[in-house]
Order: sequence, then structure tokens, then C-alpha cells
Amino acid sequence: SQLLKCKQNINELSNLVNYGNLENKTYMFLFSKAFPSFTLKSGDNYATGETPGYEQVEKLMEQHNIRKALHVNDIKYEVFNSQTQRQFISDLFVSTKSKLAVLLDNYKVLIFTGDFDGLITSPMVEAALMTTNWSLQEQYNISPRSHWSEVYKTKGFYTKTGQFCRVVVHGAGHQVPHDQPESTLEMMINFVQHGCILNKPF
Repeated sequence: SQLLKCKQNINELSNLVNYGNLENKTYMFLFSKAFPSFTLKSGDNYATGETPGYEQVEKLMEQHNIRKALHVNDIKYEVFNSQTQRQFISDLFVSTKSKLAVLLDNYKVLIFTGDFDGLITSPMVEAALMTTNWSLQEQYNISPRSHWSEVYKTKGFYTKTGQFCRVVVHGAGHQVPHDQPESTLEMMINFVQHGCILNKPF
């Protein structure tokens, strides 16, 4: 019965992709079709169930000097805009792996996820990366993960292949900087200065 329901949902999703009106469908509608029995306390962090507030971000974005630097005039800042989301909904089903391959072959690239992310999971990202056709794909696919830690505290795991740095941040959900601000800052500084995580000796 569950298998039959799953097949029906897959068929419905396929029809939506091929013939449907995706612009009128919300992300949550599509998510519920793909994962009908999948329930989370929070899509942001499935371990804590916490969804971060954005009050401080809104205050920051409404400051005069920020608005002036961004040239937004009197347009109101919105954390989430459903109209904009609807405009891009059809892009959910468009692969950009060929464009990612160009970036991986020519530039420093950092891709990070939180290991508690229920929306864009680390295994999902890994599956996409392992099938991205770039010059060092085979090397990346067999490269071991290194443990990112500091004094018995696990901060995550990372892999460096060529100029590509892949990081999974421990204890973080969809909003990695919110859940692990110190690890995020360290990761970004290390990426800019060294190309990937630089493990500190104990």
C-alpha cells in the first residue's frame, strides 16, 4: 500500500514536471509528494526542531547604510517572498551540474551542508557531487573524509580535491551559520586563506 502510494506520487511528480503548472505549486506541496510520510519538527534542523528567527537580519537589512550600499531605494526587505519563490519553482527540476563542473575545474569552490539539515541533506548533496562530470570527479569520489575537530570536539568532516573544498558541519541544520556560528566563521576564514579546513593541532 505504501509502495503503491509512493509510485502514484512519483507518477504525479513526473506528470507535473512534464506537463504540469509548477509555477502554481508550493515547495511544501512538491516536498509532500516526494516524501509523503516524512514529517519533521523543523525543516531547518531535524535534531533540535528549531527554526531560527530572522528579526536581527531584518533589522540589519533595514539600516540606511546597508540599503544605500545595496541600491534598493524604498523596497521593503523580506526574508521570504512567496511570489519570487513561485517564479523560480520550475528551476527545482533543472540540473545545473554541468555549470558546477565548470566552476570546479576553474575556481576555488566551497560547498558545505549541515549534518542535521532536513531540506538539503548531506547524502543528497553527496550523490549529486559524485555524479558531477568534472576533471577530478574520480579522485573526489574515492577521497577519504578528514575529521575536523578541536580538543575532542567534532566540528565536522571535510574533503579537499584540487581547488574544491567539501564540508559537512556537525550539529548544524539548514541554517549553518545560525546553528554553528563559530565553526562557520572558522570554515570561511580557512577557505579564503588556505582553500579548505586547516585542522589545528591538539
